[in-house]
Amino acid sequence: MDAMAPNRPQRRFKFKSKLTRVKRARHMLARCYILTPTTESGTPLPLCHHLKSLLPRTLPMAVLLLSLVGSGFVLWGFWIPMKAQLAQYLLERAWQTSRETGQPQKAWSWADSWPVAKLSIKALNLQAIVLKEAGGEALAFGPVLLEQSASLGGNGTSVIAAHRDTHFKALFRLEQGALIKVEPMAGPSMIYQVNEMRIVRWDQSGLIKDTQSSQLIITSCWPFDSLIEGPLRFIAIADRVAPQ
Repeated sequence: MDAMAPNRPQRRFKFKSKLTRVKRARHMLARCYILTPTTESGTPLPLCHHLKSLLPRTLPMAVLLLSLVGSGFVLWGFWIPMKAQLAQYLLERAWQTSRETGQPQKAWSWADSWPVAKLSIKALNLQAIVLKEAGGEALAFGPVLLEQSASLGGNGTSVIAAHRDTHFKALFRLEQGALIKVEPMAGPSMIYQVNEMRIVRWDQSGLIKDTQSSQLIITSCWPFDSLIEGPLRFIAIADRVAPQ
């Protein structure tokens, strides 16, 4: 019995060392978010204690991530109107060249569209170069003359469309009776007067391309203050009148 006594503490010591290693392993795994941390006695700590221990490490990273995302949205919000204004500056130069030469002039070499007219609404302090519709990207740079509509100045319905948050964002102030001036690439300017405004579905406008008179439609998405694309469109119908 006496000979075996010295061995018992040694066995207990080995067992405690093994238990300590297990606890350390459990704590290491807990740092990897696999196990819940425990006290020295092996009792699991409350979840709130675990979350508090993670906050000092994860909070700065979360704040940084949210800041980057927020900055991205802000920059994107500024980039869209800046791009529209820069494009109109380049389109104005191309428009002047087109008027002088009588030939379509692209604003930049890779453009898939070119200026066909200049639209002005004095009551709204609005001026914009109108592009020929040749692809979905043209609307990002300016109003477009829809390809399926009639040519400007002739009999029929000409439709000019633009985004509600850039080139046509002032349309919410448009009133019946307002005058619209359209300068084509060649020939005299044309004056149209707004005689009707309505809200319609994009596929239920009721507009007719072939008419016996010269008619101009300017249109944009509606509501003007919405950030979500929907089926509704604002349309203003204007008839050609004699220059004043």
